[in-house]
Amino acid sequence: MKYPEDLPKMAKVKESTNVLDFSYDPATKFLFVRFKTKHLKEDEAPLYRYADVPPGTFKRFKAAPSKGEYLWRHIRGKFRYSLWTGSTWRSQVAVRRDVAERKKLRQKND
Repeated sequence: MKYPEDLPKMAKVKESTNVLDFSYDPATKFLFVRFKTKHLKEDEAPLYRYADVPPGTFKRFKAAPSKGEYLWRHIRGKFRYSLWTGSTWRSQVAVRRDVAERKKLRQKND
């Protein structure tokens, strides 16, 4: 898969069963993460871009002994994200935010 040309240099994660590599762009506050998969080669790994990630959150992610655990507990579901399709970003919404917003909408309409 061809990744975006403006993708910051990725830092390899050796001790993770989940995260292949990651990078952060402080100017845009995007956190980029590629995940390991059993069925895809390393150069085909899915690339996600998390939006509006504060520098402190990135620093804690970078320092975390388990990148996957930190990502699941503190990033996934809390920040909007997009999946790289090979030619463009396909936007997704954070699951928890989406569920919370639908719940509020239902309560409002009841």
